[in-house]
Amino acid sequence: MWPFRTVRILSIDGGGIRGLIPALILHELAGRMKRIGRARPLHECFDLIAGTSTGALIALGLTLPGEDRTEPALSTEDIVAMYRDGGERIFPPWKFRSLHSFAHMFSEKYDIERNTSFFFKKRAARTDDTNFLMNDVAKAAAAAPSYFEPAIIAEHDNPENTFCLIDGGVYANNPAMCAYIEARKLYPNAWRYQIVSIGTGRPSAHLSRDEIVSWGFGDWISPLRGAPLFGVMSAGQSEAVDYQLKKLRGVDYYRVNGAFEGESPEIDDASAENIARLTETAERIIEENDRVLTKLARRL
Repeated sequence: MWPFRTVRILSIDGGGIRGLIPALILHELAGRMKRIGRARPLHECFDLIAGTSTGALIALGLTLPGEDRTEPALSTEDIVAMYRDGGERIFPPWKFRSLHSFAHMFSEKYDIERNTSFFFKKRAARTDDTNFLMNDVAKAAAAAPSYFEPAIIAEHDNPENTFCLIDGGVYANNPAMCAYIEARKLYPNAWRYQIVSIGTGRPSAHLSRDEIVSWGFGDWISPLRGAPLFGVMSAGQSEAVDYQLKKLRGVDYYRVNGAFEGESPEIDDASAENIARLTETAERIIEENDRVLTKLARRL
């Protein structure tokens, strides 16, 4: 490998059904590359692809090898269709409507046995690496607390070594910084690091002091209020990553995201109406980031 070069990183946020937004943005990016005669699978454009939760599903989809092992199994159009056509199978209304109740806050308690962060990595074989099936990785990465049960998965080469895992969004909903650190380990002599970070939308509503001053623990995690604590934590983590990466020398950081307007920020609202609104949001974000996407299409 040529050591002194630019290492390109793609990072995709978590956000449940809102993964439709980065899926559409990446489909647009692939389309722009094709229109200027630079068509190629997106996984060939990046040295490292990272994702959390729904972003992990997109990352897996972009890198899943096809039958002949020379082309990816899924196109960006296929991934968009996964959200548009399969959203209600993933988040069935009859099930998730029942989650928005006070009783659901106490329905399940999870034993996360090792009390540690876990990073799934696909890289050149190393004797100390654990090995997992991609479908197990998908289940673990998207096991959002209070929406899905924790995933119990086993190491492929050592079935007795099991892990109890939940959604990585609880600590790295924007995984761009984690991806950068991993890239520094893999490519320590790189000249620059170019990071493309795709968000799943930013809620525009704000919590006022008068609204939250009397809240207790139950209010902050109540599904009836949209579990505001988790939203605040995710937004805070994401903004901290933005701030840090913009300040690092040798890093070109492109953040493609935007605020919600009329759609539901809930990660489980897969109704046809909300899918249409999420599509409109993605189109607006694409328009707002037109110059950035054009630049990326030429440089990747």
